[in-house]
Amino acid sequence: MTYIEFFREKFDTLKKENPEHKPIICIDGMSGTGKDTVALILKEELKKVGIEVEIKNAGDFFREVAKERGYENLDEFSEARRNDSELAKKVDIRIDEMTLEYGFKHGGIITSRLSIGVLGDEADVRIFILAHIDKIAERVANDSSREEFGKPVEEIKQRILNRNKADMETYEKLYNIKYNEVETRNSLILRNDGTKEDLRKKMKGVANLVEGLL
Repeated sequence: MTYIEFFREKFDTLKKENPEHKPIICIDGMSGTGKDTVALILKEELKKVGIEVEIKNAGDFFREVAKERGYENLDEFSEARRNDSELAKKVDIRIDEMTLEYGFKHGGIITSRLSIGVLGDEADVRIFILAHIDKIAERVANDSSREEFGKPVEEIKQRILNRNKADMETYEKLYNIKYNEVETRNSLILRNDGTKEDLRKKMKGVANLVEGLL
């Protein structure tokens, strides 16, 4: 069952339509905790034990929603979303609906900030990632793919804290939930404060756990 009442009706419909769906692995966490990195490493480790899975992330859904609304330029769509609170609300709900739909229809690894809450107990594995804010800020500052690349760590740290606070407030307004309570329910808590090699060692253990569950 979904952990978010808002999606109960849609969840029930999808479950009836997809009674025996493929395994679902949710990887969740706030901004900068390393969801995509964890997903990639887990995919590699699962492949070693003979389990092939695809990865779908919130960015993929965001691009699909942009196309649905007639935007070819993602920067323009992001700007429109920032400047229109009603549009932002509709976009957020649509992305979460797509997360739910994709999980039931395709399974695999799904990474987002609300995948655990949306898919709930229907997910075979739920991984919630935690990382110290100082470590997150350092990683972001050194990641050339991020818009904050090269900026002062303290500035990035404050931006991330503000973003996370705003996101949690948004989820509470949209769905009447406490983010941390919903996302950590029945979830495997994974700390990602070390090196990539430390993370890989942890994911080997997770892959063995997933193999046993699937």
